Amino acid sequence: MKFILSLFLIISTNVFADIAGDKLPKIPEGCFSDKPYCHSSSYDRSRDSEGERDVIFHVNFFARLNIDEFGTIDDLQKRFTDFPAWKRYIQKSKNVRMKYSKQLPDTFSPSGELTMHHVCDYEMRRPFGWEHIVEKSDYFKLPTAQGAMLSFKFVLDKTFPETEGIEDKIGVIHVAWDGENNAYIVFLELEVIPETKILPQVGAEVTERGLVDIFLGMFDLL
Repeated sequence: MKFILSLFLIISTNVFADIAGDKLPKIPEGCFSDKPYCHSSSYDRSRDSEGERDVIFHVNFFARLNIDEFGTIDDLQKRFTDFPAWKRYIQKSKNVRMKYSKQLPDTFSPSGELTMHHVCDYEMRRPFGWEHIVEKSDYFKLPTAQGAMLSFKFVLDKTFPETEGIEDKIGVIHVAWDGENNAYIVFLELEVIPETKILPQVGAEVTERGLVDIFLGMFDLL
């Protein structure tokens, strides 16, 4: 059976617009008319808890690809959570370059819930050169959203002492089954506040390029 994967990436925030992860976003029509993916970016401003103004980047990314090699939900989850492979995913990118991407030991809550830990050190192209970013994100399963078969949430660990180039991040990934088209649908929503706040329109656009490249590489589209 031939499967189609649609990948939906949204990066947005309003410090933060809470991503509940309880419903699937709607994929817009006409996205794949010219190529198997599309994306866009924008920005806005908000204020943090101390009244300081924040710049918020919004990036939308959609992709559709043949996934004959992905037979199960677990196969899709492994592609996303294979953290050491993220460096390989961006080898062809001109917008992001990665020093390392690694997985730290998993941890478990007292009730037995698994949390995975991802640390990466990378640079993203900016109008002024390359910005150095170091981040640690924690990933854990959510109760599946309505219509989904699998839901994961990930958040920036703001206690990580080596954090650089990013102030906050939260995201959700869902995998659903489209029986009408015999397809898996993957939805990824991400909200991020950057550390660099100058030239926000340009910053949103170049951030879009770098982040999109990671997911294009992840699903062999780069």
